[in-house]
Amino acid sequence: EYPDWVHVVALDEDDRLLLVRQYRHGAGVVSLELPGGMMDAEESDPLVAGARELLEETGHVAQSMRHLTRLSPNPASHANGVHVLLAEQARFVRPLSLDSTEDLTVELVPWREALDLALAGKMINAQHVGLLAIALAQAKGVRIGG
Repeated sequence: EYPDWVHVVALDEDDRLLLVRQYRHGAGVVSLELPGGMMDAEESDPLVAGARELLEETGHVAQSMRHLTRLSPNPASHANGVHVLLAEQARFVRPLSLDSTEDLTVELVPWREALDLALAGKMINAQHVGLLAIALAQAKGVRIGG
């Protein structure tokens, strides 16, 4: 059993996507990802959890944030969900607030370039690539494929 997760597709005031680069032990690589993580036990609102994760991992707060959907990370083995959040007009407000086990850097990437990175396999987390496509389809009218 796992708690629900939140992942935030966040665009700053210059329409750049906020991404985090961090080491992932399972794959043994540094991975370019969306900010996010597990919802805390006392959190019932994914938007609250998403705002917390965005601030902790990027130092940004968003002028607006909306819940796009809840999906299953792996229905064969996990009962929890992953909430896809779209944050817009994010602005930097403070240095990162990381857990002692976290070592990450923030990258601001124009959203079209971020999509190109995802499609070129430079973002290796399959969930994040799919979540990015969902959010950009809603935020920017992006269509993937034919």
